[in-house]
Amino acid sequence: RECYFAAVGALNHDELTSEAFLADPDYKEKLESRLNDTSPEMIDRVQDWLQGMKDNVYSFEVDSGKADMVTGKVAGNYQWSGDAVYTRPRRMVTSSSLRCRMRRPTSTSMAGSC
Repeated sequence: RECYFAAVGALNHDELTSEAFLADPDYKEKLESRLNDTSPEMIDRVQDWLQGMKDNVYSFEVDSGKADMVTGKVAGNYQWSGDAVYTRPRRMVTSSSLRCRMRRPTSTSMAGSC
């Protein structure tokens, strides 16, 4: 489901980031509708998009990425909430040294970094 959600966002990028869409009074409802689209047409588009990129990714499973990041098998991973903290070197993960920055994602940045 994680890669499906990301693919829907990527496929709708131009619309979702347009000034008109962002300024729409019904933005929340429209965003929810677009990102939760499970119509047969969207499922086909997502399948085609993911199959087109499968040679450029190690895995589509986000849970396996945590261990793969720690071992150095992969350099980047799509992660949720505290999963990114798990991939940091153990010596760095303390309450006094942990500092995370959150920002609005762009096409070249991640939503947060620790």
